[in-house]
Amino acid sequence: MIDMLAPWRDDTRMDHGAFGNILPCLQAPDYRGALQSTPRTSRFAAPNRGALSSPQIMTTPNTDRPTPNVPSGTHDDFSRVETWDDQRTENWVKNLELRAAGADQVRLRREIIDIARLRAGQCAIEIGSGTGPLLRDMAPVVGPAGRIIGIEPQTGLARYSRERGVANLPNVEVRNERAIATAVAMRTADVCIAQTVLIHVPLPERGETVAKMIELTKSGGRVISADQDAESWVIDHPDRAMTRRITAFYVEQRFTDGWWARKSRGEFMRAGLKDVESRAIVVMATDPQSYEFQMAKQRANAAAQAGWIAIDEAARWSGALDERAAAGQFFTTLNFYVTCAVKQ
Repeated sequence: MIDMLAPWRDDTRMDHGAFGNILPCLQAPDYRGALQSTPRTSRFAAPNRGALSSPQIMTTPNTDRPTPNVPSGTHDDFSRVETWDDQRTENWVKNLELRAAGADQVRLRREIIDIARLRAGQCAIEIGSGTGPLLRDMAPVVGPAGRIIGIEPQTGLARYSRERGVANLPNVEVRNERAIATAVAMRTADVCIAQTVLIHVPLPERGETVAKMIELTKSGGRVISADQDAESWVIDHPDRAMTRRITAFYVEQRFTDGWWARKSRGEFMRAGLKDVESRAIVVMATDPQSYEFQMAKQRANAAAQAGWIAIDEAARWSGALDERAAAGQFFTTLNFYVTCAVKQ
């Protein structure tokens, strides 16, 4: 069994690597103006050394228990991929591949391909392609005449995807790039997808990322966002009050915007995209050997390290979850929202 409980690990980015520096000079002023209404520090700036940016910090209990009144996304590990060492990258490769193998994650990727209306001979681009599960699933759909391009800024994830994930798929290419603008020519894609990416991108860069996705897409092509809605996380646990506190940490601190998925439909409309369509997919887990079980415990551990709950409270919460699992009663769900729109 893969060691899923490395104490420093985050659980924010489920299937994909984070996205790097994005060139700002894009032509979508109305959209970016709307998104800039709540300015915040760029996720692409130098790492905040006061945040949980290293294994050493994550494994040192925060006995001071600071007031949890810090900017959203402080503990979003995927906003700091440049700090990952080889061991962290290796753990993420294992974890992301394990998660990708889950039945509901397979169903989610099929839903993305279906809403994209992907066909033989087309070109699809994925922003933040990680270890490449969606690339692998799209390759047979477009066939030998088609083309799949993954853009992944995290070097270790891109290397794994190239060498093992898509090595035997000649119609798939993975590019290790930190800027969309230099990765692919404009108006290349019939479909441009960001799966579990935009939830990690703060304002105003998120608007710029969407604008660049639109630029990459041909007229009549489709732009797609697929993300989890952090506050939709549900878990069966006897301690309801503590579960709510852990959930609050997960929503506010593990992502730069845990509500992005529910906002994506409106944001796509404001970006000038047409024929906006949304679908909801519920990912469920009942197996205590699953990625979701391990991540539930990791969320409690991370909340304690960040000072949102006490170390002993996290231990009791995890112990109660173990008891549920031993009785065959583990249950958790998380909603994913897929938003697809057409470029005119």
